[in-house]
Amino acid sequence: MNRLRSVGARLGDLCETVLSASLASSNDIATQLCQTDALTDGITVPFAVSAGMTATQKSSYVVSAGLAELFAAAISMGLGAYLAAITENKHHEIAEVKEKLEAASRPHGFDERLYHLFNRYGVQRETAENVVRELQIDEKRSLQFCETQLMDVEHKTERTSKSLACAEGLIMANSYFLGLVFEAKIGSDNRFTGGLTPLCPYIVFLKDDTVDDVYKGLYISVAVTTLALLVFGYAKAKMSGCRKIDSAWSAIQTLIVGVVAGGASYGVVRAVRAISPVY
Repeated sequence: MNRLRSVGARLGDLCETVLSASLASSNDIATQLCQTDALTDGITVPFAVSAGMTATQKSSYVVSAGLAELFAAAISMGLGAYLAAITENKHHEIAEVKEKLEAASRPHGFDERLYHLFNRYGVQRETAENVVRELQIDEKRSLQFCETQLMDVEHKTERTSKSLACAEGLIMANSYFLGLVFEAKIGSDNRFTGGLTPLCPYIVFLKDDTVDDVYKGLYISVAVTTLALLVFGYAKAKMSGCRKIDSAWSAIQTLIVGVVAGGASYGVVRAVRAISPVY
C-alpha cells in the first residue's frame, strides 16, 4: 500500500511538472546561452585580429580590420541565430502535425506510447492506466500533456515565435559587438564589454598613427583584454553555478584561448610581412 501511495505521489508530481512546464517558456535560458557564447567570441576574435594587424605598424589598418571583422561577424552570427530559431520552430511544427495525425488515426497506439513514456519514469503499466484514463477524460489536457512530453522526449524541439527569433538574432549580434548581457530578472542588468574592447586603445591613438602609438595601443589592449577575459571567464562559470575554484579555472582557460588566438594572428601577419616586405 505504501509503495502504491509513493508511486501515486510520483505520478502526481510528474503530471503537475509537465503541465506547468507546458505553460512556461524555456526560450529565455536559450537566449542567455547564446549571449554568453557570442560574448566570448566578441572579445577573443577582435583581439586576435587587432593584435595581428599591429605587425603592419599602422593604427588605421588595425582599426579598419577590427571594425570590418566586428560588423561582418556580428551580422553573420545574428542572422545565423535568427535562421536557426526559425528552422527549429519549423521542425517543431512538422513534428507536432505528425503527432496529431498519429493520435487521431491510431488512438490505441498513442496510448501505448504514453505507457512507454511513463515507464521511463519507473511507473508500471498497471499504475499508469489510471493516469492515462484520467487524461483521456479531458481531450485538451490530454493533447497538451502528450504534445509537451512526446515533443520534448522524442523530438527534442520547442516552439519559437518569429518575434522571439528576431530578438535572439539581435541579441546575438549585439552581444558580439557591444557585449551587453541582460539578466533574466526584471529591472536588473549586468554589462560586460565585448568586441569593441580590444579596439578602443587603437582608436584613442588613431589621430597621429605613429609606430609608437600602434604599440601603445597594443600594450593597453593586451592589458584591458586580459582583464576582460579573466572577469568574463569567471563570471560565466559563476552564473552557471560552478564553485569558485572551477570558476577561476574557467577564467584561466578563457584567457589562454585569447592569448593563443592573438599570438597566432600576430605571428601570421609578421610571417607574411617577412615574405613580402612591400606589404
